[in-house]
Amino acid sequence: MSSMIYPVAHDEGNMHFSFVTKAGSAPPLPTPVTYPSAADRHKRRRGSGTHRCCGTGRGVGGVCCCILSSLCAFLVASIVILGITALILWLVLRPQAPHYSVQQIQFQKFSVDADHQGSNQQQAMSVLNADIQLTIEANNPNKHIGILYDSITTSASYDGNEFGNVVIPPFYQGHHNITDVTSQLTIVNYPLTQTVASSLRTDIANNSVPFRVRTSVKARVKIGSYKSFAFWVHVTCNLSFSPPTSSNPNGAVINKSCQLTRWEDPNYVAISAAATSVTHL
Repeated sequence: MSSMIYPVAHDEGNMHFSFVTKAGSAPPLPTPVTYPSAADRHKRRRGSGTHRCCGTGRGVGGVCCCILSSLCAFLVASIVILGITALILWLVLRPQAPHYSVQQIQFQKFSVDADHQGSNQQQAMSVLNADIQLTIEANNPNKHIGILYDSITTSASYDGNEFGNVVIPPFYQGHHNITDVTSQLTIVNYPLTQTVASSLRTDIANNSVPFRVRTSVKARVKIGSYKSFAFWVHVTCNLSFSPPTSSNPNGAVINKSCQLTRWEDPNYVAISAAATSVTHL
């Protein structure tokens, strides 16, 4: 049987209907379904872009934003990993600064002589003859770090005039080691100007000769089979000494002031992990 609709009541401007289904009629209608409007669907499509990246949705902007985010995350992770690695290495190695100190300077010979081997015997040239011995103590307090010395060069000068230099061959200093490095600088018939010769003779007569001795060290840090990039250490000593005599064959240092400077080789990019220091005597 079919369904019928009956009017219920009559109000002004309104009319209500009742829907009556008789027995044996068709099943009831399904529950009404609500569909989103076009504006709501557009908002959802725009909002779904936030799950992609930066709320830009599809397109070049979203791809660039995702790349930048990934790059930033990679950089942060790399910095954290490097920091943790450096901390672990520091805790294991416990690096300490090697120390350098000038232990002894001896002037076994120092004299201004006249060179009569020239063609003009009456105007002999003044020359310097000297034997200078310098001993430097290198102290490596590290238990797991060695120092590889590529070269050690010692030079001597007076009033800005450098008389010569000597180079010590390369060597390796082991862990927790103290090594005395001795340089022997021999000056033979070094020609002097009249002004320098006259000044030197006056200082020798006064038993006080101002002098400068400079030692340049090129070294690297060695940890196992790893060798670091090179670094330079310069030890400069300004001193005054009395020349050697029969009673004092090695002369005597009257006063001395030594200073250390450190300079990295510009041919290398990295800087050695070890620092350096000097003891002023």
